[in-house]
Amino acid sequence: MDKSTRRLPPGPKGHFLLGNLPEFGKDLLGFITQCAREYGDIVRLRLANRVAYLLNHPDYMEYVLVTNHRNFVKNSIHRSSRYFPDPEAFMPDRWADGLAKRLPKYAYFPFGAALASVSAAASP
Repeated sequence: MDKSTRRLPPGPKGHFLLGNLPEFGKDLLGFITQCAREYGDIVRLRLANRVAYLLNHPDYMEYVLVTNHRNFVKNSIHRSSRYFPDPEAFMPDRWADGLAKRLPKYAYFPFGAALASVSAAASP
């Protein structure tokens, strides 16, 4: 299948520059639940200049997180050296001094914005 015939999953249109970030900020759980109900098992979201996918079916989550995990980027914003010194290192103590409160808005999504864990609860 070439690029011109490939279909993308459905999703909310969002703001032309910010994408779906305003909805995330207003009511994260409500927004994710609404997307799951309205758009189905795979939802395409725009978070500013990034594209993210909301998976609402356990089989899809297992495929991305376990079976084929090496082919998917997860939490790329958390790996930015702009906000996190040595971002690839496992350093849970980096959060001990209140780092999350000092980061700019949207530089840190706890649990990957809960796209996997919350969406399982929102699944029909």
